[in-house]
Amino acid sequence: MTASFNLDAKLRIPLSNPQQDNDDRESYFGYTVALHSSGNSAWAFIGAPRANGSSNPDVTEEGALYRCRLWGNQNVGLCERVPVGTKGIDGQQGYRELKSFNWLGGSLDVSSDGPDPVITTCSSRWRYELTYDARYFMNGACYWTSLDDLTSPDLNSDTWRKVYSLLDYGTVATLKPKDDFGIIESRRREVTRQGSSWVITTSEVMEPLAQSQDYDYYGYSVTSGRFWGQHDSYVSSAPRADLYGKVYVVGSESGRVEWLTTGTQVGAGFGMVVAAGDVTGDGVDELFVGAPLYVRSEVWEAGTVFAYTVENFGELSLSARLEGGVRDWVETGGGRFGSALTVIGDLDRDGFNDLAVGAPYEDGGGVVYIYRGSETGLVVAPSQTISASDMGSALRGFGSAISRGTDVDGNGYIDVAIGAHEGRGGVMVVRSRKVLHLHMHLETDQNMLTEVGAVFTLDACGRYWGHALQDNLGLVYEGRIDGGQSFPRATFLSTGSGQVKSEVTGKKGQQVCRNYQVKLKENIADFQTPLQVTFHCGRQVEDTGTMEAPDSTPSSTLRLPLVLGCGGDGVCSPSLETNAFWSDGSDMTYTVGSGVPLKLIVRVKVREEPAYLGRVRIVLPSGLAPSYPPYSCDVVGGSELDCMLTSPLLPDSEEEVEVVLVEMAGGVLEEGEVEVEVRVEATGANTQITYKKVRIVKDVHLILRGYTEADYVYYNPNLTTPDVTAKVTLQAENRGVSPATETLLEATFPISFSTAEGGRERIAEVEVASGSDTLNCIYESSGSISDELDDSHSNPTPPTEAAHSVWCGLEGVTCGRVKCHLGEVKQATTVGLMFTYHMAPIIARYGRNVTAGSHLTAVLTTPDAPETWTGVWTIMVPLGYSPPLPPAPPVPAWVWVVGVGVGILVLAGVVGGLWKIGFFKRRKPGMEEREGDVETNKTEEEQRNGEGEEEREEEQQETEEDEERAEREILLLDGGNKDDDDDDDDDDGCEVKEER
Repeated sequence: MTASFNLDAKLRIPLSNPQQDNDDRESYFGYTVALHSSGNSAWAFIGAPRANGSSNPDVTEEGALYRCRLWGNQNVGLCERVPVGTKGIDGQQGYRELKSFNWLGGSLDVSSDGPDPVITTCSSRWRYELTYDARYFMNGACYWTSLDDLTSPDLNSDTWRKVYSLLDYGTVATLKPKDDFGIIESRRREVTRQGSSWVITTSEVMEPLAQSQDYDYYGYSVTSGRFWGQHDSYVSSAPRADLYGKVYVVGSESGRVEWLTTGTQVGAGFGMVVAAGDVTGDGVDELFVGAPLYVRSEVWEAGTVFAYTVENFGELSLSARLEGGVRDWVETGGGRFGSALTVIGDLDRDGFNDLAVGAPYEDGGGVVYIYRGSETGLVVAPSQTISASDMGSALRGFGSAISRGTDVDGNGYIDVAIGAHEGRGGVMVVRSRKVLHLHMHLETDQNMLTEVGAVFTLDACGRYWGHALQDNLGLVYEGRIDGGQSFPRATFLSTGSGQVKSEVTGKKGQQVCRNYQVKLKENIADFQTPLQVTFHCGRQVEDTGTMEAPDSTPSSTLRLPLVLGCGGDGVCSPSLETNAFWSDGSDMTYTVGSGVPLKLIVRVKVREEPAYLGRVRIVLPSGLAPSYPPYSCDVVGGSELDCMLTSPLLPDSEEEVEVVLVEMAGGVLEEGEVEVEVRVEATGANTQITYKKVRIVKDVHLILRGYTEADYVYYNPNLTTPDVTAKVTLQAENRGVSPATETLLEATFPISFSTAEGGRERIAEVEVASGSDTLNCIYESSGSISDELDDSHSNPTPPTEAAHSVWCGLEGVTCGRVKCHLGEVKQATTVGLMFTYHMAPIIARYGRNVTAGSHLTAVLTTPDAPETWTGVWTIMVPLGYSPPLPPAPPVPAWVWVVGVGVGILVLAGVVGGLWKIGFFKRRKPGMEEREGDVETNKTEEEQRNGEGEEEREEEQQETEEDEERAEREILLLDGGNKDDDDDDDDDDGCEVKEER
């Protein structure tokens, strides 16, 4: 339970059903509750519509009304049954009363206003039987009597007045809390669930005009209020009307509907509970409508309450919504917030009535929310929540009924009864505590301190007030310097320390002051922070029956700047030197969209005397904003930085402020030169103004591409209407870093051509087939704009595949245009155009199996860059068409040059390779065999001579000489005897071996 309101669960009075052991099932004790106080006694009246209240064993669950003593000399908390309707109609000829299941106590209200307080209760299921034909009628009955009769010791006499009606009369009843006595009842037809509202006064019974429909439950909840002037209006609800629910305000005199409202959600139970009361103190009532079955997002049956206020034009309009199902920042469903609504009165005696809202199924056992009234309307945040768990007992359905506020303990503050009808049933009377308002105020004769060791005077003035409080109250004033630090910079002369405590006798509603002298110390290390003196006002003795108001101001703090070093007059005249520059040391150039931050550095230097309350103000141009400003800087209005400097800033000291600037989200930076204004000021110093320039440039590079999904669009010439479709896609791309603004894409294309007879043949239709949902595309087509749609700047070249081609600017061709406002293009945006081509007029004009081409020209424009354009051909060909092969292109000269060069390089490589392997040193036939014999002899000789190094060298030399002689002989043989056969060659070889 929050402590901001004065209802105290610890001061509760529990009430229970005295006859709960006689009930076969739940009696619903606490289904309705009401409070009454008179003189030295106070009572709670409680309805239990399913109680076995009758002493007759043949009567089952007649229902009962109980009275419970809350205050007095004895029997506090004792409940006893009140006899209601004991006389009945038995004994009247032809009638017999049926009392079982009457639902007595299902509705209950008390009016304590005026000299004759009244109570009313109803039995909405009261029935009787016509004995002569055994027919039954469920009329319903309501009873009312003076509260003085029910608070007397004798309860045996039946003093109730009653009224019977027809069709479930008395489902709900309420008393007019105004000047004239009156009861507002409701009734409902059992067959169709239609309803109506009745008003009963001392002089007449009036039924307003019927507003009900079948099953709308009109009259489910009723109340009264004064919404327009001094005349009463009656409020009646129909929570199932049109599935959404309706609430009617009906004039008390005219019986006409003065105002009507409908719920916002199907099945939310809008109007299951209504209440009215003045929570703003202006004498005009507000209307509150509960919808306990309202579903919020995924929170089922969370419930909600609608608050309506009369505005300037005299109409009730929605002023606030109260949400249920949220506690401790956690959403829970099933609480049915708004099941009970009561304007309980002024809980804390602040002059405004307050509202209580029940959520009987929240948090397991139920919760009651308290909302404060104020001059501006109901405060939508609950000031207090009271849950069943706060009561210390196992209550169920807590908050299903809430009484009007009544002071039952005589402390001058209203108390509230809360019903919990489920289970064993029960009622908690929650008492309220007195509310104490405290206020502390500090005054001094100094606005700054200029000299060390100075003494100044401080007045601490406290005041208390509140309803029903004693005239004198013991108060305590507690003062602290520098927040109670161990070594404060000043002391109270009376204590010699930084703390002081005084006991004061306060007078209700009057300000009581105490005087204190404070001395500033000689040695002060921190003279930049103002001296802080705080006083708190409290009670000498705590009273459990009194609580401090949540809006009290019992503490006050005085801050005195230390202006030291400026002479006795405390006036400093510092000289400021300012140096503002960009981080690169020169005026900056910023490219829009680059995201590169601008870093501005401001250096402030002080000369002569200290500078107090120095600050740097930086005024930014439109489109620039600070990024993560320093903690010493505040952003003012989004375009100005207010940066505080160290105070004081001593002579010859320097301080630097560094600010990073970026593009403002959603802002617009225009090209050109802008200025950042830097203002440096301090107390007693001349303001320094510096301007730093920034050149804003844009980097926009637009590219426009166009293409079709296929090279050719095939049509069937055998069809009567050989229409074909083709999609042309246009893509606008920005390769620059700056976004292109106000970008416009215009596409022009042929749509018809003229005939020899002077008419026109439609050849194409178009629609925008794809693109962003934010695109705004407009199609234009008429002969009046044909002159504008000139395709000559693109100079289209007809494709060779198309025997006949059309484009804008061609004589006799009418064109259409699609304009797409792309807005801001940062990267790429695509637009798709779907064309339907009518080939029949083209075939009729140019013959069967014609190939045709249509040219589209697209232009992309923006104020930020030159326009760019592209052209797209769409070629229509008949089925079976084979495109001609393109002629072979001529071989470029560079190909011949490269080929010859490569051939020469390959030839050189082959020759070099053959030379390396000895191809050009090859021998005649037979020469290889002789060389082999020589090699064999050489090997045998080496084996005979051993492996000595010197011997091998000699043999090698001899071998070389033998080879030379053998070569000479071979040459001689080849030259002298060309005709010798192979045998002769063999003999020569043998001869060489013999010589060796």
